[in-house]
Amino acid sequence: MAPGPRPVIYDVWRIWSQKKGNATFHQMAMKEIATHYKEEGIVPGLKRAKVKSDRQRAQDKGHKNLGAVAEWPHPRISADVCKGIDCLCRPGGLACNITNMKPGQGLEMFHDFSVSHHGSGPVDNYSKDTRRGMDLDVAAGKFTRYNYEHCFDWCVNPENNMSAPSYAKKHLGTFGANGKYIYRAYSDGKDPNLRGFPVIPTDRSFQPLSGSNELYAYRAKHSFLPQIEALFVPCYCINCRSGKAHLCKYRQVTHSTVSGGAAEVFTTHEVACKARGGGSDSE
Repeated sequence: MAPGPRPVIYDVWRIWSQKKGNATFHQMAMKEIATHYKEEGIVPGLKRAKVKSDRQRAQDKGHKNLGAVAEWPHPRISADVCKGIDCLCRPGGLACNITNMKPGQGLEMFHDFSVSHHGSGPVDNYSKDTRRGMDLDVAAGKFTRYNYEHCFDWCVNPENNMSAPSYAKKHLGTFGANGKYIYRAYSDGKDPNLRGFPVIPTDRSFQPLSGSNELYAYRAKHSFLPQIEALFVPCYCINCRSGKAHLCKYRQVTHSTVSGGAAEVFTTHEVACKARGGGSDSE
């Protein structure tokens, strides 16, 4: 008998904040989610985290995000290992400030972006019942939707029964939300009542990656270097999924034209001064 589809548990995270989405907010969320599943034993063998994004530039595609993508999933790197690495802020020279890399999680991080349109899909519908429940309570005069703190409190209130998707509906398919609703609140640090919510740090400065806005798949998978492998568009054919991307029959489309169709590789790191001569991305 042919095997059936693999079982999938699909949790949905909603993070409330009064701060508009930016790279640090995004990476703070990704790191907490990965840590939650790996270090708390839910997925102890977690090796790779994947992000599907609608390509909002300042939050997801700019150098501030890509620098963090290459950094936090990996273990701390040795300055001795990195001697002689070319970097984008000093073309042809030594990497600067590369010893400022922070300790990582030992993960690979994949970011895929929609090539066109907004990228609407299942993720645009997840947790809509939370918002509909709030609307009903606002209309009934039971709840005033005022700020991120009030929204968070409403979601975690047991009386509102928002700990999981409605069991009155079927949650079929790979992307069927059949797990938990997990809520968080992050502060920008300016509200008077922090209540212990994590504060989103300011964006850090990474040197820009020239042409990054025209690429739609980024892979941070080096075992210790802060590198980004960039493709024109993502591909999940059997060869790409098994580490044989050179055999991908779509490589003339998915891969760049660098080195006969190989993926471009960028070395990225935090810089303490304004980037010099490395080009810029299109944030």
